Amino acid sequence: MFKNFTKKYLIIFLLITQSLWSQTSTTIMEEDREFWNTLIQTIAISNKNLLYASYIAYKDKLYDLSIDSFEECITQNTDNQLVQGIANYYIGKNFYYMGEYKKAVLYFLATERYTMDQYTYIKAAALFNASVCYVKINDTVMAKTYLQKSMQYDTEGKYKSTIEMLWQSLKNN
Repeated sequence: MFKNFTKKYLIIFLLITQSLWSQTSTTIMEEDREFWNTLIQTIAISNKNLLYASYIAYKDKLYDLSIDSFEECITQNTDNQLVQGIANYYIGKNFYYMGEYKKAVLYFLATERYTMDQYTYIKAAALFNASVCYVKINDTVMAKTYLQKSMQYDTEGKYKSTIEMLWQSLKNN
């Protein structure tokens, strides 16, 4: 009887762990309205309305439109490193939600090459998101690599608990 009791709770524990793992591995970082308000107010860019409209299309799940709009932001702001980084980051997020994880990774990783000054934590979020994509395509080695790298950019500890939670999940699997 004790064996059946233990086996039953072990199965329940494994199901709960698997559920937590799937919840953790499917969540990418999201910015709040304050991020966008600050960004739009503080940066000098060509066509702020287009940048914000690109974000609104993303929020409204109009992913193709959002990708096209962010790509146009890149075209109109070739000398603006911050806009280049943010646009690549959001193009990656659009591809993520479209289920195109390999494309999403390329855009998330592209954010690392841009100077983003006070928004360096977006690089941490992008690398975290790349890790989540690698989890989705069952490449745990690459997921760990970019998750570890995301910790280096999270100098303010903004994403520390989320990064650590995924790290723990990856260590256990």
